[in-house]
Amino acid sequence: MASQSQSPPISKSLPKETRRRLLDAGLEAFGEHGFDAVSTRELAEKAAANQAAIPYHFGGKEGVYLAVAEDLVDMVTGSVGVTAKRIRRRLESGPISLEDGEALIRELIGKMVGLLVGTDRARFRAAFVIRELMHPSKAFDRLYEGYMQQVHTTITRLVAAMLEEDPEVETSIIRAHALIGQIIVFGAGRELIRRRAGWEDLTDDHLEQIALTVTETFLASIRALRGERGLSTN
Repeated sequence: MASQSQSPPISKSLPKETRRRLLDAGLEAFGEHGFDAVSTRELAEKAAANQAAIPYHFGGKEGVYLAVAEDLVDMVTGSVGVTAKRIRRRLESGPISLEDGEALIRELIGKMVGLLVGTDRARFRAAFVIRELMHPSKAFDRLYEGYMQQVHTTITRLVAAMLEEDPEVETSIIRAHALIGQIIVFGAGRELIRRRAGWEDLTDDHLEQIALTVTETFLASIRALRGERGLSTN
């Protein structure tokens, strides 16, 4: 008799552990395939959980999707968000030098690259975010209010401070958006850069190279703009 493929064994673990596995499975499945293409059965199988665990913990597939978004918010606020909050406090304390601004940008970019590019799961985070940016759902509101607005605003204010301009001008907002976009693309395009560069996997050294490239490209544009406006570039 031909052998048949079998589903992964159902876990007998505690509810908290099952919920965690469903969140991890949801991030991977929704990030790769989108909400509509994923079934509750697939989620349960990927998480090695009983299908009944989904309505029990989340109320249904949409509940899993929204919980994945909230989990992303918690993850970002616990890493990038901490750095962004400290940068906002520094900006509120008074004017900053170009050197101070560059140091803060370097640190923030490093944190963002680590979160969205650093591990194999980072590509699922980037893919999930990109899907929401392209096709906003209820989850987008949670992402935006949870961390996107704060991080975007922090970068905008930092850019404006380095260029000595109003943080509410559209050009500063667009420059901040361009910086964030570079990092998200590196996360979503992780496999492309890995293959083109001949990397077996992305190591800490590779992440440092990516962060340095993004940072230097961005800071070069800031220095050029300062030069055009007659501001010091030292």
